Amino acid sequence: MKKTKHRHSDVQSAARGSGNDVREGDKTPSWPETLLAWYGAHRRPLPWRTPGSAPLSEEADVYRTVVSEFLLMRTRVRAAEGYFRRFLERFPNWDELARAPEEEVLRFWQGIGFYRRATYLHSLARTVVERHGGKFPRDPRSWNELPGIGPYLSGLLAAKLLGLPEPAVDGNAQRVVARLFAWEGPKDDPGFVRRVRDLLRTYIPPELPGTFNEALMELGETVCTPRSPRCPECPLQDECAARRSGEPTRYPRPASPRPRPLEERDVYLCRTEAGILLVRRDTGLLARLWHFPHLSSASAEAGSCCADFAFIGTVEHAFTHRLWILRLRVPPASSATCGRAREDLVRLLAEDGWETRWFLPEELVRVPMPRVFRKVEERFAPFW
Repeated sequence: MKKTKHRHSDVQSAARGSGNDVREGDKTPSWPETLLAWYGAHRRPLPWRTPGSAPLSEEADVYRTVVSEFLLMRTRVRAAEGYFRRFLERFPNWDELARAPEEEVLRFWQGIGFYRRATYLHSLARTVVERHGGKFPRDPRSWNELPGIGPYLSGLLAAKLLGLPEPAVDGNAQRVVARLFAWEGPKDDPGFVRRVRDLLRTYIPPELPGTFNEALMELGETVCTPRSPRCPECPLQDECAARRSGEPTRYPRPASPRPRPLEERDVYLCRTEAGILLVRRDTGLLARLWHFPHLSSASAEAGSCCADFAFIGTVEHAFTHRLWILRLRVPPASSATCGRAREDLVRLLAEDGWETRWFLPEELVRVPMPRVFRKVEERFAPFW
């Protein structure tokens, strides 16, 4: 393998204060070559990976790579594999995805959360088809204008698609570098991410940039894990400053946790002969997804509705940045009271800007609905 060239002053700067073994005269540290050799022997046969190390040339491979990366954002590899196969069966290329209704795309995303990824991917497919003739653009300068393409994915595609020596800095890459050089972080801090990216640019093999990025992520995913790193199995254990410190999990320091506010909401089952009422919005949490109507429990509107709807229990759900306690309410037994309560609720929803639609019970299985409201659906089902 051809030796990797590094800017020696940058390497020395990275090593100083880190406890790493890179010393004066060590102009070619061995860890990138060691990492690549390990990856060649331990590379998992994931369904989106392509054989060999040459830049992607087939548009089908580019599409598969992009889809997989959208799925892998905040989703573990094992969970993403099944979704990837099902998604590719239904949407095998940019054209099929661009033509599909948004609701169908969201339905195929059900269960893994962060649905904004699906709407961005769908918008990206439409942009690729409508503005670029169904072929992902090869000019990186145009990528900033594409939906959902941020710094990480830009780096990954620059390496895999164009063969440019650009690092792809995800959480795995941050963790491996932080431990290798005993950098404290904090993880995901913009300044820390830039520091990691700048360092990796001095190490990334210009002839194997895509493979190097994959190898770094593979090591972080399978060996250099967040809580229980398997240091004795790591190919970089001899170079790793965090391992020598005896506290590998100290690096990188996690970002300060943001408080998760608790929100209490009343959720209503509203039904008629026309079906069951669902609502959605274009923006905000759960954007473009259908769910049962709900109001803040602290609002005056909820107070007026609650007087007529019967309480049957609660559902709790934790989002990344908030906690929900949902108080489930079903229609009153009296038909007259039920009609009045339903009309009041529909009026309040319309005034608040919700899109409303009635669905038959058997249609709900095909409706794109977030997991938290699938839990609600199970509790409401006996009252259809």
